[in-house]
Amino acid sequence: MSGTQSHRWQLRRGRAYGPKSRAFVRPVVRAIGSALAFGALLLALLPTAASAASFNPQLNIGIGNCSVDGWNAGSTKTVVLTWKDSDGGLKNKQTVTSDSGGNFSTNCDSSEQVEVGDTIRVTIGTRSRTLTVPKLTITVDRISNTVSGQGPAGDWVGVQACERAMGCYDASEPTDGTTGAYSHDFSSDVDITGAGYARVNWTSPQGDDIQSNADAQQILIWEGRTPWGGSFNASGPAGLHFTVHLLNGSLSNIGDGQAVLNARGYSSGDILDSHGARVRAHAGDTIDATDLVSDAYFVLPAISVSGNATTDRVSGTCLPNSPFWFEAYAPDYSRDTTRSGTTDGTGFFSRKITSSMNLKRGDHIDVECTLSTGDTVAKHITVP
Repeated sequence: MSGTQSHRWQLRRGRAYGPKSRAFVRPVVRAIGSALAFGALLLALLPTAASAASFNPQLNIGIGNCSVDGWNAGSTKTVVLTWKDSDGGLKNKQTVTSDSGGNFSTNCDSSEQVEVGDTIRVTIGTRSRTLTVPKLTITVDRISNTVSGQGPAGDWVGVQACERAMGCYDASEPTDGTTGAYSHDFSSDVDITGAGYARVNWTSPQGDDIQSNADAQQILIWEGRTPWGGSFNASGPAGLHFTVHLLNGSLSNIGDGQAVLNARGYSSGDILDSHGARVRAHAGDTIDATDLVSDAYFVLPAISVSGNATTDRVSGTCLPNSPFWFEAYAPDYSRDTTRSGTTDGTGFFSRKITSSMNLKRGDHIDVECTLSTGDTVAKHITVP
């Protein structure tokens, strides 16, 4: 089935680092950014019979998320949510109160993630119902512009593909009656690059809304030193083993980095020489990440970023007329802010951040510059 454009523009960035844990989670948020538009589309399709049931509190669940929410609980009801893993072990139990419209939500438990096979029981008074999280997977292929995966067999799923500055496109696909496989080709709608992401949604017979999201294949390379370790970050199909090759201007090998994408489709790694020492990438070097995706072969451009502690201004250069994103933050992360935009025709950008952060000497700035493939080159500095 052909896709339809949702006319909702997406902000790709949203990387979150904590002062104690510097895990690379930026790409996850790309896909989450489309939740409102996609959720609204599918909520309109929920069966009226489910809503009319005398007891049918419904759940909104994102696989990989740390909390759940729902609706149809009744006005200002005490709602007990008991969340267990597939082995029956308790993950979390919370008691919340629904609002006047019957909506409710739990607080995030950052040590837990919603996984396939988890059960979530909703109890209101003496009545309860339990949902088992179904298998719902998704993979984005930026070469073929397809989104595919597995869902409940013999059913339908909603699929959404998004790309920076091109918006999001929605489609629906049947799942195979035996394997649950689904696939949609978005080639006629959007050219997916490394900046692309997608989302799949399944509605249960009771009207629950289950989602999963994924990013397209992408490699991020740090030029010069790295902020917290890891010469590169990557996204793509879960379980993929790949090698990143760093070549000098003469295309001689400088070092290699090996990684495997985790269950959420993300990984980071170091580029090491033949003796196991980390080597730095610099402008003019070539990156060969074709193990990850066939068009990830590019020369690193000269990028820069600087911060002025007197004027609270961050400036720099990326590629001409291309997307940029930066984050300024204190060493202990007590202060931080982000900005994004598009460079001018010379590749220059400049933003004053006084309204959200007082930039000080010793603060750090990370800038990310997006290439035409959607891959990213980044640089880390300390404000002098």
